[in-house]
Amino acid sequence: MRMITGALLLLVAELAFYHAHSIGFPHYRFVNEVLLPVSGLLAIMGVGMIGFGLWFDRPPPPPPPRPPEV
Repeated sequence: MRMITGALLLLVAELAFYHAHSIGFPHYRFVNEVLLPVSGLLAIMGVGMIGFGLWFDRPPPPPPPRPPEV
């Protein structure tokens, strides 16, 4: 679930970055003050969540073999 959340955060960051570059001249200040920083923050959070998911969502190691009974 953490990896899915990270992938979604990266998707939203990419969309915010694209939208920031497609906005015209009159809204340039809004782009610099809001969309670009939010895009960077979401990208960092997305990469962090994917790394967190890769580190902690691993299956547990198998139990050690039982010693033979005598």
